[in-house]
Amino acid sequence: GTRIDVSRCVAGVKVAALPVQLEQVLLNLLLNANDAIRTRRERGDAREGLIRISIEREGLRGIICIEDNGTGLSPDVLPMIFEPFFTTKPPKDGTGLGLPISYGIIRDLGGTIRAENTDSGARFIIALPTAE
Repeated sequence: GTRIDVSRCVAGVKVAALPVQLEQVLLNLLLNANDAIRTRRERGDAREGLIRISIEREGLRGIICIEDNGTGLSPDVLPMIFEPFFTTKPPKDGTGLGLPISYGIIRDLGGTIRAENTDSGARFIIALPTAE
């Protein structure tokens, strides 16, 4: 019930990272996006789920963006989402470690990760140094 749109991915953007590192970060963000869409549906909004992934190059940085049409992030949650053990999920559904681990991986790679709300959900933006 969720569509993934990768039509905005520019080919050939290379960053210096082990694939397993990026896989862990991207998997975590995609699972969180899907959970937010599921929560929105449980609240009665039957719109199709949509996750957009974009990859582009900005100067010497590769930019990866994961955007969903889920519940979004409440303003009081945004400042805390990268803190260990903070979660908005019900007990036993989340540990509160996915985003802090992702933050640490991206930071250790010399990059940044940030979250923001959109008109229809949430967006996570990762910027990493390019390998070229």
